[in-house]
Amino acid sequence: MKKNYCVLIAMGLLSFFSCDNLEHNTDKENNIATETKQLSAESEPQKENERREPHNYGGWYCPDNLNGFPVVDFSDWADVPVVNGRMATQEETWNGSSLMFIDMAKYPDAKPMDITTPKLARYYNEYTQKDELIIVIQAVTVENDSVVGFRYINGGNGSARFNEVEFLTDSEVENLKSSRFISQTIAIDAKAKDIYKVITDSIYATRLGEGFYEKAIYDSDWNRDSKVVVKDATGVVLRTGRLTAVWPSLYIQIDYNFDGANYVEKLFLSRSEEGESTELILVAGPFNDDFNEEKKSWNSWVYTLKVLSEQRKWIGI
Repeated sequence: MKKNYCVLIAMGLLSFFSCDNLEHNTDKENNIATETKQLSAESEPQKENERREPHNYGGWYCPDNLNGFPVVDFSDWADVPVVNGRMATQEETWNGSSLMFIDMAKYPDAKPMDITTPKLARYYNEYTQKDELIIVIQAVTVENDSVVGFRYINGGNGSARFNEVEFLTDSEVENLKSSRFISQTIAIDAKAKDIYKVITDSIYATRLGEGFYEKAIYDSDWNRDSKVVVKDATGVVLRTGRLTAVWPSLYIQIDYNFDGANYVEKLFLSRSEEGESTELILVAGPFNDDFNEEKKSWNSWVYTLKVLSEQRKWIGI
């Protein structure tokens, strides 16, 4: 059994994943109790003369929800499950068909927008500070506000105001079809904190880098917004990125810009119920002709990470 790290309850929205709000950015761990109290309060009947609180559906950022909304190759985006022509049920927000469940008793005027989903779009992400490719899977009007729910093409999900997204043209969609992402899931017999240490501690950097065909060594202080410099064994810089999300022992995201082409690496650590073993989910890409070569390299790196992490558990290195 895997733990659900955060129960997000906001104004009638109930979903299970880790995420932040771009408008009200709060500590992920400390708000679970507060959010749970919100559910009880919202379940009480509303008095007729009580002022209705504004909705809070736009601006959610959940790039680590790789189990609920896994990475999608560009050739498959049109096949993701969606709900069209009606409001989503609560069950559909749990099975990946939708994102926002809206309490119609609280928002009786809410309705679906006249849009057929899924649709590919761009969305400027304040966290990564770049235009992200997204798959819009839901579009609703609530409190006279138009909001879309989407899944990132590289995994995870979010929401935004309708005027914050730009839909791709047919020719733009066609040009993306050959791009693919590497996605790996592996069980590691070690605690998440030990795996995280192997990834981020400089004493492991060279040994971990031996997993790559290029012997790539990652150098960073591993704080959000910090630079990540990737060098080969001789010290030549291979690429430079930025840590756009760091949640210790849980999630790391590094974003790169190669002459206008965006590239991302995501690592999500999902602890077992007992906490003694961990499932690692890796996403990297997109790649084109070099996909198979890069996949072999990442396979080797993941295996090296597994060996080092399990050695650390048993002999305390």
